[in-house]
Amino acid sequence: METFSLAGPLLLGGLLGLTGQSIRVIVGLKKTYDSSVQQSTQFKDAFDGKQLLISLLIGFVAGLLATLLQLSFDPKAPQFTWTKDIAVEIIAVGYAGADFIEGFMKKYLPAQDSTAVPNAAATTTVTGLSTDNIVG
Repeated sequence: METFSLAGPLLLGGLLGLTGQSIRVIVGLKKTYDSSVQQSTQFKDAFDGKQLLISLLIGFVAGLLATLLQLSFDPKAPQFTWTKDIAVEIIAVGYAGADFIEGFMKKYLPAQDSTAVPNAAATTTVTGLSTDNIVG
């Protein structure tokens, strides 16, 4: 598979994943706005721009990976063609895949306190990690 014939579908897949994640972002922004109104706080205090950017990037990567799984690298296989079903699947992967990845990160990766000073215990490497505990 030539580089250009690979880059096009991957880019479009990433953009479709980003679209799926954008749908999720809109719902999240609405919930954040409603919550801030209910609590009499300003929306800008509850909004985290960095989290939004990371979330959109995760959606792009999820769509890119889902598209990569659709491609065939066998030169004798027919070329990849987009269908409506594949596009909708990639959008859904961007929506749900980003949710899964973010949930995994929040549950299994330690939260970082930006005001904390790193110490020897906090910077040591964790060993003995296993995927046995990763169950929905």
